[in-house]
Amino acid sequence: MKGSTARDAVLDQLQALMFAVRGRLHQALREEAGRGAPTLTPLELRLLMGLGRRDSGLTQAELVQRSGRDKAQMTRLLHGLEQRGLVEREPDPADRRRLLLRLTADGRALRDTMEARRRRLVAGLLAGLGDDEVQQLGVLLGRLHDNLGPSADER
Repeated sequence: MKGSTARDAVLDQLQALMFAVRGRLHQALREEAGRGAPTLTPLELRLLMGLGRRDSGLTQAELVQRSGRDKAQMTRLLHGLEQRGLVEREPDPADRRRLLLRLTADGRALRDTMEARRRRLVAGLLAGLGDDEVQQLGVLLGRLHDNLGPSADER
C-alpha cells in the first residue's frame, strides 16, 4: 500500500477483523443449522442474543430502540423468529395492554449454544493478550466508537 500510513492501515485492519469474525459467526450458524437448529441470519442471531439477556422480556419498541432498526424490519424479524418457535409474545403482567417478547425453550437452547460458540471465538481472538492488554483494547475500541459520533438513525 504505497503512500499508506499506520493510521490508514488501522481501518483496513478493523475491516479485515470484522470480516473474519463475521465469517466465523456465519460458519457457526451454518454448522448449527446442519445439526438441526433453525437457520438464522446474523441479524436474527443478534436479536436472539439480545432477548436472551433479559429474562423478563422486552417490548418490540424497546427492541427497535436498542437495535437501531425500523419498526417494519423488526416486525419481519420477530415474525420469522416466532414462526420458527424461537420467540413468543406474552402480555406484560404490569400492563396487560403491552406485549413482552421472550425466548421460548428452543430459543434459549439455541442462544446458549451460540453464546458458548461466541465465547470460544472471543477466547481464541484474545489468546496471548494479558488482562491489561484486553482492558486497554476495550478502552481504545470504545474511543474509536465514540469518535464516530451518532449515526443518522441515532440523531
